Amino acid sequence: MSLLTGLVGVTLSFWYNYSHLHLNTAQQVSVLALVCLGGSYGISFLGSLVVNTFRVPWLLDAESGQQIDALESRAQIAEQAAAEKQKSKEMNALFADLMTRGGTLTQRVTSDGVPDLEITEWVETVINTLVKVELSTDSVAFRHAAEKAEPIIGVIDARSEREKRRRKLVCYRDKLEEIVKLRSL
Repeated sequence: MSLLTGLVGVTLSFWYNYSHLHLNTAQQVSVLALVCLGGSYGISFLGSLVVNTFRVPWLLDAESGQQIDALESRAQIAEQAAAEKQKSKEMNALFADLMTRGGTLTQRVTSDGVPDLEITEWVETVINTLVKVELSTDSVAFRHAAEKAEPIIGVIDARSEREKRRRKLVCYRDKLEEIVKLRSL
C-alpha cells in the first residue's frame, strides 16, 4: 500500500514539475524520487532480512529448548508416577499377604490354637515391613495396637487364653488395615 502511495507521489510530482518547469528537470526529480523510494524499500528489505536471518533462528531455538524442557519434565513426572504406582502395587500385594496371614492366624487361634511364637513372628514381620517401607511411626503404633484389646474377665483357662490371643490378633489386623488405608499403599 505504501509503495503504491510512493509511486503515485512520484507520478504527481513528475506531472507538476513538467507542467510548471521543463521536462528535463521533471525527469531528474522523478528519477531522484524513484531512487529514494527504491533505496528506502531496499534498505528496509535488507534490514529485515539480516534481522530475521540472525534473530529468528535464535528465537526458534529458544522456543524449541523450552518445549523440549517441558516435555522432559512431563516425561520425568510420568516416570515417577509409574514408579510410584508400581511401588504401590507391590506394597499392596505385600500388605495383602500380611493381612491374609493375620486373618488365618486369628481363625486358627479360635479353632486349634496357635503357638505364641508364630504370632510373635507375624507381628515382627509386619513391623519390619513397615520400617522397610519407611513407615516407622506406623510400626510403633502397630506394635502397641494389642494394648487396645479388651481384657478377659473371669477364670483364666486355655479357652480364655485363646480368646485373649484372638482379641490381640484382631487389634493387630485392624491396625494394619487402618495403616494400609491411611497411607493408601
